[in-house]
Amino acid sequence: MSDESRLFPVNLVWNGGKSGSLSVEGKAIIKTGEASYHSPEDLFVASATTCYMNGFVNFTEKMHIDFISFECDSVGVLEKVGRSFEITKIEMKAKVVVE
Repeated sequence: MSDESRLFPVNLVWNGGKSGSLSVEGKAIIKTGEASYHSPEDLFVASATTCYMNGFVNFTEKMHIDFISFECDSVGVLEKVGRSFEITKIEMKAKVVVE
């Protein structure tokens, strides 16, 4: 990755109530807000888990390590801290099969 900064434009359109449609150009729309859609917490934990996977893949490529599969189960812990709620921890359990 270069030292140059990168921009990640995101658009969110309110659909009424607590529902919204999150979009990034050229990618699938993500519905958010309602109980049956992804919550901000879901997306935050998913983002951290995806970053972990990308770091793993990058490391194995640099080290010339071949692997057959990667799977990661993650749980974010949301706690009240002072007057607000924060994700204080993300526990990740990766399962990797190497050749």
